[in-house]
Amino acid sequence: MLRPLPLLLTAFLSACTSPGTLIQEPLPNPYAKNYVSSMKAPTASIAATPQIYRGQDRVADYQTLLEDGYDLLGYSSFEAADVPPEKLTEQAKKVNADLALVYTTRSGEVPASVKLDQAKEKMAKKQQEKVSPDAPKGTLKSFDREYYNYFASYWVKLPPPLLGVHVKQEKEAGFPEKGLEVIAVIKGSPAAAAGLQKGDTLVRLGETELSKPELLTQAAQRYAGQKTDLVVSRLGQEQHVTVTLNAR
Repeated sequence: MLRPLPLLLTAFLSACTSPGTLIQEPLPNPYAKNYVSSMKAPTASIAATPQIYRGQDRVADYQTLLEDGYDLLGYSSFEAADVPPEKLTEQAKKVNADLALVYTTRSGEVPASVKLDQAKEKMAKKQQEKVSPDAPKGTLKSFDREYYNYFASYWVKLPPPLLGVHVKQEKEAGFPEKGLEVIAVIKGSPAAAAGLQKGDTLVRLGETELSKPELLTQAAQRYAGQKTDLVVSRLGQEQHVTVTLNAR
């Protein structure tokens, strides 16, 4: 079960602009800096504000969202101290996501990138003292806070599918060349109505042999709105099922 991510109240101290003080520049959004795209972002999202949730189990949540008709836009993975949830919302809006999940676990040690920042600031402080010994001293960042591993995933809600399955995009070593393995069946879709299950292998849709995911897309478009034959392999046994695809 996904739970809404509670907003956190974060207090910000304004930077002192007295002569000789080290001014802290705004840090880049770590969700944006570490974003990895999985598919092209849509031109717009369904909702003006994406839904933000704290994930519970990455594998289970991934399966649930696929079955609920979402597809993965991309993800962010990084290590940092407390990051306001508003930063996640900001990145989710940037990629036009309809929903975002975040997972956090406590980190065992201060990240190397933070240690590097600490060393740079110490050098800057020493240089400042050499140039202006009597100038007010800058305040260094606090590096004794707890750090966390962050993983956020961004999702887009798909339009009603023609067939309604997610299949593996790449074949694993030793996997038969024939057919496409189903990793999720979208709830309420023609595939669900036809009784397809996770783990089935789609062999042929109509007259199209299914050896690549793009062939499944082409076949679904060809037979959109029609009743057609689908050959499925389940536990090594091929069977024919009749499926009525949604119209475009």
